[in-house]
Amino acid sequence: MIVRLSGLLATRYSSNLLAHEAAFAMGQMQDTEAIAALGSFLNDLSLHPIVRHEAAEALGAIGLESNIPLLQNSLLVDPAPEVQETCEFALKQIQELKAVVDGDGTSKTEKSPFMSVDPAAPVSSCSSVDELRNVLLDEEKCIYDLYAALFALRNHGGDTAVSAIIDSLC
Repeated sequence: MIVRLSGLLATRYSSNLLAHEAAFAMGQMQDTEAIAALGSFLNDLSLHPIVRHEAAEALGAIGLESNIPLLQNSLLVDPAPEVQETCEFALKQIQELKAVVDGDGTSKTEKSPFMSVDPAAPVSSCSSVDELRNVLLDEEKCIYDLYAALFALRNHGGDTAVSAIIDSLC
């Protein structure tokens, strides 16, 4: 039901924001029934890049290896750099999820304290705020590492973590 509704929202309304949020919601729900709709969003070059970006991020959030070909194809054919970057980190996210699953299928990663499915696993909680700030300000780091530092700072909280995030925006 939600997949059908989200698909309608993305195709019947001209609001890129609404379509973006529909894709975001499908990724956060991690519902495998959403994969077909998200794949069609990702492959539809008539949709705004922000919608395609969010579809790629949602496919990464769902985290199934079967999503890899969809993401690899868009990485190669989508003309928008923001979609290509998102496909890269969604692919990395799926690989990291695969690497941290126990033999019994349970994840060894820490759940977000904010009940969200983040596009990158936060950097180890033993990293200091200063270390995380340095990563976030390093323009040579890949987008995945930047996200990982950002989410670690978010999870850390406090004034110094917030200041580090603000510094990255300036």
